Amino acid sequence: ALEPAPRLMEGKCVLNVLPEGALSKREGLIALMAQSGCTHAVFVGDDVTDEDVFVGAPPAWLTVRVGADRDSAARWFVPAQIDVLRLLQALHEQRERRLA
Repeated sequence: ALEPAPRLMEGKCVLNVLPEGALSKREGLIALMAQSGCTHAVFVGDDVTDEDVFVGAPPAWLTVRVGADRDSAARWFVPAQIDVLRLLQALHEQRERRLA
């Protein structure tokens, strides 16, 4: 009975209720990149709603799915949530080595 009617997006264990005009995850990432002047992005996700970002992501985006899924469009995956921390630490260490 909400007016205007919200957009519904089903997730893994959730139903997202988005107001009219709300950006998708992909649109939000693009807007954030434009606002910050970034040309590269790291996007890590574990839900079906993250496929919006994974599908057709430009080469400058590092797309990572948490948990293997053959149907995912993410270019890479990590087995579990704890591995996201390890991924971020590895990226940070790589950056530090390049700056040194």
